[in-house]
Amino acid sequence: MSGEEDAKRRRASAAEENSMEVDTRFIPDENDRHRVCHEKMKGREELEVHRLHVKYHHGMITALRNRTFVDQTTLERIAQHEESMKIAQEAVEDIEGNIDTNSFCQFPLECKFSNTDTSNFVASPKRKGHRKKLNFNTPAKEITIQNRFDSRTIEEAKISENEVSDNQVEENARKNEIPPIMLKYVPHYEDILKEIEDAFGVMENKLSNETIKIFPTSVETHQAIQKLCKEKGHEYYVIPPKNERPFKVVIKGLGKFFDTDDLKEKIINHGFTVNKVVRLTQQRTKLPLPFYLVELVKTPNVQDIFKIERISRLKITIEDFKGRQQFTQCFNCNCFGHSAAGCGYRPRCLKCGGAHRTNSCPTKERISNPRCINCNKEGHVASYRGCEAFRKLVNRQQKRTPRTFNSNQAKIQENITFSQLFKNNKNIQVAPPAVQTQEKITQPTELLTMKNEITEIMNAFIELKKAISEIPQLFEAAKIMKTVNSPADKIAVLFAHLCQSVESESK
Repeated sequence: MSGEEDAKRRRASAAEENSMEVDTRFIPDENDRHRVCHEKMKGREELEVHRLHVKYHHGMITALRNRTFVDQTTLERIAQHEESMKIAQEAVEDIEGNIDTNSFCQFPLECKFSNTDTSNFVASPKRKGHRKKLNFNTPAKEITIQNRFDSRTIEEAKISENEVSDNQVEENARKNEIPPIMLKYVPHYEDILKEIEDAFGVMENKLSNETIKIFPTSVETHQAIQKLCKEKGHEYYVIPPKNERPFKVVIKGLGKFFDTDDLKEKIINHGFTVNKVVRLTQQRTKLPLPFYLVELVKTPNVQDIFKIERISRLKITIEDFKGRQQFTQCFNCNCFGHSAAGCGYRPRCLKCGGAHRTNSCPTKERISNPRCINCNKEGHVASYRGCEAFRKLVNRQQKRTPRTFNSNQAKIQENITFSQLFKNNKNIQVAPPAVQTQEKITQPTELLTMKNEITEIMNAFIELKKAISEIPQLFEAAKIMKTVNSPADKIAVLFAHLCQSVESESK
């Protein structure tokens, strides 16, 4: 039994050793490893041959078809070449399909059939990183540690922010508080500006709409320049900034007969500073309206005016004042662009043109034929909106240049191309017009004249028909007039028959 077990053990170990050995039949040699590449190369060479065949047959077919005399033999040769070219094209398609289905080479660098050329291959150089030089001998900088949530740091930051905001507010307020002085542009303006510069220093001056804008550097300088202009008699005006302009509202719901002084007193009792209260009127008829304009001084509580709901036991409505869309006309000088509050021009009367305001004019009667002090024409005053000197607002649409439309531009024209029609070049050379065989088309005026002549002829025929029906002798006279040649004889025949008709009617 022991001998049989030893024999089994030896057979098992031998089988185990055989299973560990590698089968060399499945290891491909060098040619087998590149078999796919070899087949691809053969296919490409064969493909080039068949393409040359296709090109040859195509050239032969073209040459045979271009012959001057094509007989039956030539046609047979063309058919043979077409058949050969078709076979070559099918071979090209088959070879291209086989090449596309083949796999890629697994050893491209070792393959002698591959087209990859590695002789001139240059590897990219390695990048050299910048190494910062460190000097360990220099002492390290101290790192400042700061706690931004510390109470002292927060208070310092608040103080600095408040200082910046206060400075900015003061600067903005300074800019708004100092409006420019609008000096009248006159021939000797340079002497006036030199006088101002000698007294207050060099300032910025700009010319705009027949006025010179002077920009003072401080409020004191602004007031001193105004005082100097008044003393020297230089004409100017000042436009107050928005923060100094009055706050205007309109009160509705009090009727036409409410006293303006009483309304002013009631608004003051509500805690507002009132400049004036005026009843509004219609622009053309000057009839009073049940609306009241209230001018308030801009105070911190000026917006509270809209909270008032009742006055004198009447429910009211308070709205923002929306002025007319027109230039402001000064009541002092009757010029445009400013109001009488900041006007330093010489006063001019609207009625008589004197050197005083219109409300101080001694002429209280209405002038029948006034003279305008702005355009110097008779028939209207300077406040007349139809005056040529009355400044008017210009809308954006009015500023635009009107588009010109040429109706003949899109008309079809003979001997002119589409590109030539829209070129800016006016010297367009066109072919001479073709000779027209048709008759000239009559113009609309000729048609109208022809129509009028036909109408007159028809009216004459109608009247002649009426006369023939009423006077039968005319028809007989017309028959006889055919046989007569001279006009005198025709008139004699017509006259004789008319006389007969008159005699017959008298009987």
